[in-house]
Amino acid sequence: RVQMDEGDRFGWPSASPAMFGARSGGKGVLLDIGVHALDLAHWWLGGEFELTSYQDDSFGGSEAATCAVFEQTETQVELRLSWLAKRANEYTIEGERGKISWSIYDLDRITVSSKEDGAPRVIRIPGAPTSFDGLADRVLDDFISAVRTGNAPSVGPLDVLPPMRLIEGCYAKRDTFSMPWHPFDLPLKAQTP
Repeated sequence: RVQMDEGDRFGWPSASPAMFGARSGGKGVLLDIGVHALDLAHWWLGGEFELTSYQDDSFGGSEAATCAVFEQTETQVELRLSWLAKRANEYTIEGERGKISWSIYDLDRITVSSKEDGAPRVIRIPGAPTSFDGLADRVLDDFISAVRTGNAPSVGPLDVLPPMRLIEGCYAKRDTFSMPWHPFDLPLKAQTP
């Protein structure tokens, strides 16, 4: 089982409201943060995923909170994203013998917990970037190297197709969270003629 939980209050200094509302095509946090999470899940697990469920808070506009569940063979992936509140910001892979956790704030370490002894161990990853700034430098260096040498980049255009197909599937099967406090708490499917 894989759990991907990421989000914080949206505070990006955007130059326009293009990410929100009708101008965004009704797409929000899933296309913003989710594409990177799904790219990572695809890199870790390979292959295609089957969408089990997708819910968000959009009422047909840009979503600010989502929950999506995907499956691949015997692995279930749960993705929770938010622009509204701070989430755990942690990815966890849990198997029969234990789990591995990775925080987006500590790129250079993972926490490993075995079901046998239960004591979590922090393992540092030698040479890994410690922040997103260091990660961005590596991505740019890889791109520049590919342009200069003519070699394939580490991630090519075809590598992004499975996550993008999954996102399109989410938006196609979009349903709303239950929000009993909201005066328009109706399933999205019931709202469309």
